[in-house]
Amino acid sequence: MLPIVGVSQGEAFFLSQQLGITAKKRGLIIKNANDLNSNYILKGYFSISSLEKGLVTIIYVWDVLSQGGIQLHRFQGQESIKGLSYDVRDKIPTSVFQNIVVHTVSDFVLWKQAQN
Repeated sequence: MLPIVGVSQGEAFFLSQQLGITAKKRGLIIKNANDLNSNYILKGYFSISSLEKGLVTIIYVWDVLSQGGIQLHRFQGQESIKGLSYDVRDKIPTSVFQNIVVHTVSDFVLWKQAQN
């Protein structure tokens, strides 16, 4: 996996850790992007915005890349949280990031199954 763009270092660490745990439960192994034995590289992009007062939306995009860096697939989603303002990103509950992880792994598994 490549570094995750658009989140804090702590959020990126949490996402990476939870992706590894959740993927393992689904029979997948997430490796470092520098590991030449990996079949795919996952690159994440996050955007956190507040278009309505009291509502924060996290938009996430994941690119699945070949070992050579060619984009094979892209999937995306979003999570919204009420009661927060845009400048308090550190208050985004870990449960929101956990939901993103579950959706990410499920989307990846579905895409991988469709390739077979």
